[in-house]
Amino acid sequence: MYLHDGVDHPQDLIDSGLNVIRAKTLFKRLVEWKANGVPLDFKPSHNYFDGIITHASNTSGSSSPTDNCEESAGDEPTYLNVSDTNSLWMEQDYNAARWCSDSFAVERLKTAADNNDPIAQMHLSVLYKHGCKHIPKDEQRYTDYASRALPWLQRQSTTGNAAAQYYYGYILSHGFGVSESKAEGARYYQLAADQGLSIALNALGTCYLKGEGVPKYEEVGVSYLRKAVAAGSIAAEVNLALCYQNGFGVDVNELEMVKIYRKIAELGYANVQHYFGLYYLNGTEEKQNYAKALHWLKLSAEQDYVDAIVTLGYLYETGKGVEKDAALALAYYKKGVGLGSVYAADAVERVVDLVEVAGEVEV
Repeated sequence: MYLHDGVDHPQDLIDSGLNVIRAKTLFKRLVEWKANGVPLDFKPSHNYFDGIITHASNTSGSSSPTDNCEESAGDEPTYLNVSDTNSLWMEQDYNAARWCSDSFAVERLKTAADNNDPIAQMHLSVLYKHGCKHIPKDEQRYTDYASRALPWLQRQSTTGNAAAQYYYGYILSHGFGVSESKAEGARYYQLAADQGLSIALNALGTCYLKGEGVPKYEEVGVSYLRKAVAAGSIAAEVNLALCYQNGFGVDVNELEMVKIYRKIAELGYANVQHYFGLYYLNGTEEKQNYAKALHWLKLSAEQDYVDAIVTLGYLYETGKGVEKDAALALAYYKKGVGLGSVYAADAVERVVDLVEVAGEVEV
């Protein structure tokens, strides 16, 4: 019996324990296999399918991301498969939680963090810093989780642990409990990137694109992004699309940009759905498509992506691509205020007088 027997919807894979990103990616492949058969030259990544089997057939009753972690001498926790750049599922859980409103991914990260997994603690720290649909912004929790992870990161970053080097670099770059140093942060990113860690390759690429901690060399930045994409980083694909859109280190290539945006927006990434909506909203006359813009912006807003919510408020306030609707604009702006948008707070004051209380709506 093949894995794809009885799998009729991505939700079947999500129910088995996969995060929404991996489930949608795998389901798309399974649909192709059902139609055309498994390619004769297909060679699965051993660790990739080990991960699927672990999540889908775990009968222990535990879904903790630390189930398959080994411990070194002295019970020092180590990151799951740090030497295997194809083993990305904890990073995918972070992405699924932040960008795809995956509540199960949030719970897996929380379980791992409560079990003192320092990498999960760092993921949660960043989630609480930025906020997402299932995790509101919380300055205290973001600081607390980073502080809990810091001692382990400091110790393990000197032993060649690529994940520890990356996250210690992140802490240094952002000044979480230590003196901020972009240069030191980039140095630790480089150490992890030299071992092929996809998230470190992406981080180092963005450093070179922006000139943060290293000289600004856009072409070098793009080369690291390409390596990160090859190692499985979706974040690097998004950054590469932005490079194609704006000509950072490459020639402007709208076709490649749209190809990447569409692929990742369809995976459910709220930030990319917003970017894709803006592409159709602000495109040239022949590319502008308000219906497609609203489609992607609303999908993004449904995941509480605040930029999309505020954009929709602006559209309904001004009537760009839609019929003016002050009540609906106010509803979107109020939702944006609840998610911390300063622009939305100013807009509420501007729009509220146009709406009678009886005419207010909710979104």
